[in-house]
Amino acid sequence: MSTDTKEPCVRHRTPHPEIIIQGDVLMRRELFARTILGVHERTAARMDLPTTYVSGIAYVQRDASIKVIADKVRRRSQPKKRRASVA
Repeated sequence: MSTDTKEPCVRHRTPHPEIIIQGDVLMRRELFARTILGVHERTAARMDLPTTYVSGIAYVQRDASIKVIADKVRRRSQPKKRRASVA
């Protein structure tokens, strides 16, 4: 038996970084957190992003997750303008 052509075991193959299902792009959550959000994967797990598990790996819908994060952004209320004093 030749060992020249070793194929990786199914368990040790690297998962696909993106999966496209009916126009929805699913990204691995840890990759999405690191590249797009710039946070740790655990932080992204707490953000209540739409998550799908494929073979035990968490994938998030890229466009829907960006929309969820954009909806959470709030502006600080601006201070009230002072009235000009009448002298």
